[in-house]
Amino acid sequence: MPVSAEIFSVDTVRIEPVSQAFRTGQLNMSSVPLDVPVIAKGWADLPVNWITIAVCTIAVIIFLNSFIGLMPYIFGGFLRWKEIVHLENSVGLTRDRNTIAIIAFLIIVLIASRFEIYSPNYLLRLSPDLRTLGILGIFVVFLLLRECIIILASISAINPDQYRVANRAIYNFMIFVAVLLLAVIVIARVFGASYVVARISVIVALALSYIVFLIRKTQIMSNACSQVAAFLYLCSLELLPAGLLIASNFVF
Repeated sequence: MPVSAEIFSVDTVRIEPVSQAFRTGQLNMSSVPLDVPVIAKGWADLPVNWITIAVCTIAVIIFLNSFIGLMPYIFGGFLRWKEIVHLENSVGLTRDRNTIAIIAFLIIVLIASRFEIYSPNYLLRLSPDLRTLGILGIFVVFLLLRECIIILASISAINPDQYRVANRAIYNFMIFVAVLLLAVIVIARVFGASYVVARISVIVALALSYIVFLIRKTQIMSNACSQVAAFLYLCSLELLPAGLLIASNFVF
């Protein structure tokens, strides 16, 4: 049976040379440039933060030997208060401790900024790098306020050597906390913990360390005066400025 030619009918398209392909019609192009997606910088990519991280890293490498030599006294001081006294009576160890405490202070500031440990509303409105500078300034004011209270509260009734040892124990605390928080952060990263879990872990470690610090300072002060006087001095020298710092985190 003959097949109808209509089945094989095919629409044809006329193909012309490229030079003749766009003889007619128009190409409309927008005069407004397209928005180019901007990749947001991470916290560590901001100038203030990465410069501070670089400074801390270089400083740790430079003072690594001193840091290693101090560790038995720093960790021992959180187990026995007499280790703190022994460290304070050594001029060389005290000098190394004071230098490393500055590095530890900067590390604590970076951690407080990265995990928003200290995050009042007026700081949250700033960019992350300016927030780091703000936290640095506030923590410096906290230390200056503490020093002013120490000077005003000092009286001749207390053994001046024990009083000095007790007040400088905060430098040991800074170093211990910096090492502990870095260890907590590394462990959280290794186990793939979320930001919230890592932040809570940092806060808990900081709080527990501060409680141990207060206990050790009370023990040192008890050797310079009565336990009641030691508790009163503890409230004025440590709890008052710390309470103001914590309150400012929620009030402002």
